[in-house]
Amino acid sequence: MTSCGGAGFFDAPEVVYSIQLHQNDHIGITLTPMGWDAVILMLNVCSEGSDCFTYSDGLGVDGVEIAEWTAAMDFSAYVIIEGASGGETGPYEIGIDYIP
Repeated sequence: MTSCGGAGFFDAPEVVYSIQLHQNDHIGITLTPMGWDAVILMLNVCSEGSDCFTYSDGLGVDGVEIAEWTAAMDFSAYVIIEGASGGETGPYEIGIDYIP
């Protein structure tokens, strides 16, 4: 992954979710990793070389990550769940709050 907000991301396994957003839609994502350090990235292009528009990475192993965004226009958002360091992965619970 590319850098996002000054934080560098490693080549860890990732899971990608696609969400269609409309202008003024609000999305909130809560990620609870179990036994590993996770990162949430939100991008408007599903590509390894893309910059994200919001992210969460700061709480370490088992830390709950939260990312939120309000769409300024209609577009497809890609939510990436990834390890904070190379090879890091594991089970997690995810909650997605979508407010049209």
